[in-house]
Amino acid sequence: MCDQIHLFGFWPFDFVIDHHGSKFTPYHYYNNITKSSYHVFTKEFHSLLSLHLQGVLRLHPHKCADTPT
Repeated sequence: MCDQIHLFGFWPFDFVIDHHGSKFTPYHYYNNITKSSYHVFTKEFHSLLSLHLQGVLRLHPHKCADTPT
């Protein structure tokens, strides 16, 4: 079983604000792939945020390499 779960890139907004200012965040990592369906970002985010607030997982709005220390 995992000791920690970190999710990168699950963010329903098109920007993220941190101590460096605001930064554009695309909805998809690969926009050149045809999508067969869609989902409600805010509903997904509320579920993930609830798990984050409970300490089950940790959300990171930045790409893995951009994570602030």
